[in-house]
Amino acid sequence: MEKEERNILIVATLGMAFWWPLLRNSIVGFLFSPSRVAEPWAHGCLWLFLAVSALVACGGVLALGSERGRRIIAGRGSAALVLAPCVAASVLGLLLVAVPAAGEAALVAADAVILACVYGALPLGWCTVLLRWFGPFPKRLLLVAATSYGASFLVGYLSYAPDPLNLVRPVGAPLLSAAAWLYCWREGNGGPKGRAAASDGAGETAAVPGMAQADGRSLYGLVLVMFLVSSVATGFINSGTASYDPSPHTFVRDTLNVVATLSIIALIAASKSVERIKFTLIVAIVVLLFGGIFLATLFRQSWFTIGVGLIQTGKSCFSLLLFMLVVLEGAAGPAAAGRSLLLKFVLPTIASSLISYLIVPLAAEALGVAYNDFWGVLSLLLGFSLGVFLFGFLSSLVIRYLPRVELAPAPGQTEAVVLAGAMARAYGLTEKEAEVLGLLLEGNTYKKIAALMYVSDSAVQSHAKSIYRKVDVHTKQQLVDRALALRDRPGR
Repeated sequence: MEKEERNILIVATLGMAFWWPLLRNSIVGFLFSPSRVAEPWAHGCLWLFLAVSALVACGGVLALGSERGRRIIAGRGSAALVLAPCVAASVLGLLLVAVPAAGEAALVAADAVILACVYGALPLGWCTVLLRWFGPFPKRLLLVAATSYGASFLVGYLSYAPDPLNLVRPVGAPLLSAAAWLYCWREGNGGPKGRAAASDGAGETAAVPGMAQADGRSLYGLVLVMFLVSSVATGFINSGTASYDPSPHTFVRDTLNVVATLSIIALIAASKSVERIKFTLIVAIVVLLFGGIFLATLFRQSWFTIGVGLIQTGKSCFSLLLFMLVVLEGAAGPAAAGRSLLLKFVLPTIASSLISYLIVPLAAEALGVAYNDFWGVLSLLLGFSLGVFLFGFLSSLVIRYLPRVELAPAPGQTEAVVLAGAMARAYGLTEKEAEVLGLLLEGNTYKKIAALMYVSDSAVQSHAKSIYRKVDVHTKQQLVDRALALRDRPGR
């Protein structure tokens, strides 16, 4: 990794660390807490914030569906779209904590609207930066996302500091995150490394017609369901309010999140397969979530606070995993990454908040379920969800790892992998050569293959030369033609 890339990695990690708290509503909960603003405004501004956030996300989806909208996001217009609301949010936040309570009504409403715009703008901006710099390097991309997420809880410890340090996160976060984003964005647009990352893989090798990346929709669906189900649990825990007042309970939760994120970072660093990272993470987070349910339900006297903290940590980690899956999907097809992020991450996150702060409180009130007596009902609900999850998860494992003995692609399997296996048997390729061949047939560059396999460029080139020699071809197009000829051979 060169110095320029290392600087981008550090700045992006720190910048995103100030964005995550907004996504978790802790900034909104602090600014609009009943201890800071009048009770009606504390509740009303949360709904105003979520409603405008949903409108902004939907508007972004529609805009990115047009060629003009995509040009604006990809061009210099994106700087204004990200910077303007972030600067305004920090200014309004500073005014909100400085002016007398009597004159806050219009200011609180304006801050809620501006924060809602930031809620949609910053994820879009950071997604673009991550894909431009780290798109060809998925492991590095996941490490940046996870490290920034853990750092956001370390930044959160400032909330327990005295004035004015406790205002750094709620007031300064939008501006600090936007400043870091602007640095990364400028380097990506102007620097050679940014341009290379954006254009890497465009034309080094032809792909076999009809081949696509492995379908990750089932895995995404499982994570989304578990994320929304865990929102039901946090809805009872939050008692229908997003108010964030630093306390021993929030300190325990933040510390558990730091420990969980450090474990995620270690897992990503130790794994060599992105697919293995995905599956291991989802299992670990499910265990974390249901471990919290177990402790909170059976040991309410001694372990209740830890159990509740684990439940909230599990839900937060599902949010991180959801973001990772969507961004990785964007790395495979960056043209639609922004639209996909809004549809598959921002809108579900808003839906999660609606479940926690509106649907659960209304349902609890209608059913007469008290917030402190919900654990039995919650255990049954999440136990059923766990059964559904395990069934779907094990089914996806069986589909993904069935022996590849036929040339017809199995569900969730690319044609490139099938043909690479067939050519390995026909031409005596080694396991590594078959893996390189499959990635070549998918249209990947040598550089991207090296990143995906976590080996050097020279190692990939060595495998490629051996493949060409054994298959007796001299160009990549001849290699593709040989694979297609093998596929179309009668009796195969």
